[in-house]
Amino acid sequence: MYKGIDISNYQTNVDYSRVKNSGIQAAYLKASEGITYKDKMMATHYQGMKAQGILVGFYHFFRARSVENAIDQANFFVEAAKGYSVDLKYACDVETTEGLDKNLLSSCVRTFIDRVKELTGIECIVYTGSYFSKNNLTDLLKGTQLWLAHYTNGTPSWNTNIWDTWSGWQYTASGSVSGIFGPVDMDQFKEDLLTGRTTPPVNPNPPMGQVSGANAVVKNDWFYGRTANGDIEPGRIVEIGDRIKVIDVSYSKQLDLVEYPVPGGTRQTYIRNVVANIGYLNAPIYINGFRQVYDRFSGANIGSVNSENVIVLEDLGNGRLNVVYSTDKGPWTKSGVITR
Repeated sequence: MYKGIDISNYQTNVDYSRVKNSGIQAAYLKASEGITYKDKMMATHYQGMKAQGILVGFYHFFRARSVENAIDQANFFVEAAKGYSVDLKYACDVETTEGLDKNLLSSCVRTFIDRVKELTGIECIVYTGSYFSKNNLTDLLKGTQLWLAHYTNGTPSWNTNIWDTWSGWQYTASGSVSGIFGPVDMDQFKEDLLTGRTTPPVNPNPPMGQVSGANAVVKNDWFYGRTANGDIEPGRIVEIGDRIKVIDVSYSKQLDLVEYPVPGGTRQTYIRNVVANIGYLNAPIYINGFRQVYDRFSGANIGSVNSENVIVLEDLGNGRLNVVYSTDKGPWTKSGVITR
């Protein structure tokens, strides 16, 4: 039996060495929810836990809509956890019906866990509550493993029509662990939750990644990372001095899609197109004559340049250049693909 916890973005500023010294041996980390949300603390928690030799697994908060949507959620979860080796089997967190009856909900859950196994080769277990499992799930889930949520000092109970026993038991949501501020979900995990794959601790301070094909450097001030709609993404900062790759400049939103360095690799985000703070590495070149401009992603015609300066962001091959150019909104305020 392993002494465990499960945490998410609600737990910040964690002292992972104190967590380890408190006796915690295993931790499930939230990776994703639905088909749009990736937990902002997942990577930080993963690095910190693995550096201390704590066994790690990922869970997905499941919001059932349909069998087709369950496949989409499984794909999204696997993509969120991609590149991270795990010690514990994946988990599907089922605690809301989203209005589905028990038969359709169970079918959706089964579809999700089977799809995760198909994509990764790693088993996916079911996390659910004692009362929820009895009222909302069916024996379509027979043969899966149970991570039970039942807050009691006595013997836990569950839907025995589906599961003979539990592999994980979350016995309180108000535990206390040194190194974590506030209440923590506490668990007991049996050995049959292990993947059987040995994964070494990771470097808690990996070197900063380098962006391949960097075409700009951040100067004067740093940027918040943002979503495609311009909303700030907590925890994503593009720093002064970062060498970045500007991939696309949106004329309508004045947001730049960029790749930027983070410890151990790179990441993509959007930043505001503050031209004074983006130092392009390539000098402008003069395009003689008229050129149609095409959207890099859709291929749609989005404008033209005519005997003017552009900055090459990337040579796409076959005579195609991804460039940024000036518009009525100012210098370097739109990008697209032209021919040489």
